[in-house]
Amino acid sequence: PKSTPSSKSRSGVGNFIGNQKMKTTFRAWWTRGFKPGQWFTASTFTDSTSVFQSSRIVQRLLVGYAALCFFGGQQSSSAAPRGPDTVGAPRLNIRVGGPDLTLSCSSLPSPGVMTIFQTDRLTTPLSEWTPVHTVRVKAWTSGSVVLSNHVGPSALFFRSQVSNMQVPDPMVWIAPGTFLMGSPASELDRLTNESPQHAVTITQGFWLAKYEVTQAEYSVMMHATPSVYRGDPNCPVDSVSWEGATNYCAILTERERRAGRVPPGYVYRLPTEAEWEYACRAGTITRYSFGDDVAELRYHGWSGIGGSEGHHHPVGSLKPNAWGLYDMHGNVFEFVLDWYGTYPGARAYEGPPRHIIRGGSFYCPADVLRSACRSHTLSPGQPSNLTGFRVALGPDGPLRALQQASAPP
Repeated sequence: PKSTPSSKSRSGVGNFIGNQKMKTTFRAWWTRGFKPGQWFTASTFTDSTSVFQSSRIVQRLLVGYAALCFFGGQQSSSAAPRGPDTVGAPRLNIRVGGPDLTLSCSSLPSPGVMTIFQTDRLTTPLSEWTPVHTVRVKAWTSGSVVLSNHVGPSALFFRSQVSNMQVPDPMVWIAPGTFLMGSPASELDRLTNESPQHAVTITQGFWLAKYEVTQAEYSVMMHATPSVYRGDPNCPVDSVSWEGATNYCAILTERERRAGRVPPGYVYRLPTEAEWEYACRAGTITRYSFGDDVAELRYHGWSGIGGSEGHHHPVGSLKPNAWGLYDMHGNVFEFVLDWYGTYPGARAYEGPPRHIIRGGSFYCPADVLRSACRSHTLSPGQPSNLTGFRVALGPDGPLRALQQASAPP
């Protein structure tokens, strides 16, 4: 249920912008003044058959919602625009509860992806707003997101853009959250480079592939496969270098952008090490994503303790973790985006540049398949027949930071 903001509440602003590919954009802002649990609602003036241009601005005060809504321009069809009070009109809802903010879109005109952007200045150009969350939505239904610790003394501005696109099905949405990275001193078989255990907050959600990239997928994209272990094309690609993995992601990004299937501000890339462990753990604090009992490993990951027969296996053959991700333990090691280094608070790494690999492989003992276990390549460009990768569809910030770095840490 929605309640009308009190007369002391701050006003909100909503905005609709449209074009052929990105049909629906809402913008809203607020400062302190809303009571916990209250809703602010901004509505558009149009239906899914109309396309607008920003050649003129029309303003209208929504009585009872203390909100000012804008829409621009001329319609590309003869359909009459719907008023904001019409049943089925798209809406952007904002709800404040303690330090958390819930944004949701309802009555959306088409299936696609909703991206929430944020800035602290209303004058910020739209291209410079920061994406803070993305979620799949269905036509004429809703999508929502909870942003933690976003209510404070300063004004924040949010824009919700609904892109008329579809993210491939084999991708799992990983919502923002906080977890303990590394292992506690009490964990069996832990390594020193897993210390100190520390809290990490994943501030922006991302998609992660359910499966490791297969030999078939790699061959289609790169027109060849480097794999040593061949046979079933559904086995993970192996013997690929970090450069080969990142090139694959770049080519995939370009292809999917041309097809209109990449949300604004997002790219296909390798997950960061923190994103990888966060997704692997899937909310757990145990040695493995399924618990501490190594006897259960045979149902969740291919390893050297028996059953792997000395080679990798088709992806998705064993049980997934709680978030629907397969082979996070074993089969092949997986590259992440980061260079190898020590955790905050530990002695600085002084060795040669190396890339981090995670998850263990079919050849490894069980302790290497633990969620916290960190391994690295022998040298930056050296591939291994035990190593592959999976792709993330995430914010481009980590990739830009890596590209701007002059040298590994």
